[in-house]
Amino acid sequence: MQTTRLIVGICFLLASSWAVAECTSKWCSDVYVDTLFVRANGDISVATSGTETLLNCTAYQGVYTTLQQSAANSDDIYALLLAAYMADKKVLVRIVEGSSNCEISYARVDRE
Repeated sequence: MQTTRLIVGICFLLASSWAVAECTSKWCSDVYVDTLFVRANGDISVATSGTETLLNCTAYQGVYTTLQQSAANSDDIYALLLAAYMADKKVLVRIVEGSSNCEISYARVDRE
């Protein structure tokens, strides 16, 4: 009986510590960068392992967030996303709520 309780307790502890990768209205967190591509106008489209349709914006082609080339920090964000993609690291991508093409505001990578 004691062993059963201990095993059940350990299972609940492990299950509660698992992070859920998903998108909310403001961001996609704890997700992988699945696709990066540069469009003809220079903007960069980004798809993650999350569900971009949950974001409070209109996703480009229904799937992609957009890093606008005209953004002051676009080179830095692109470098961060590309590094995360190549290193297979999870990211947080924050969008501008209500934006067309789900404009990326910032991105973050944490050491695991």
